[in-house]
Amino acid sequence: MRVENLKLGNVLDAQDYLDNWHLAIVVDDNLGRDPLSHQLHFLPFNKGNRDEAFGRDDSSKISPAFSKTELTAEPEVSFNILRSYYENFK
Repeated sequence: MRVENLKLGNVLDAQDYLDNWHLAIVVDDNLGRDPLSHQLHFLPFNKGNRDEAFGRDDSSKISPAFSKTELTAEPEVSFNILRSYYENFK
């Protein structure tokens, strides 16, 4: 996957600054500084203080959803949390 191909609302696996993989959602793109920069929100975190910006050099830190993480016992709950966060972020 390439960071520059991400779009708002895409769900994917992403590696955070601690090198842990999480299910994530793209909540913002074109962060004003770099047209190829995207803001990702990680599960299981409910607050935006764990959101991270990913730029063109971070393509090795993103993968298709559930390729680096495991499907939770209740996947619909995970997706509902992501949808809710995304709607509130907009």
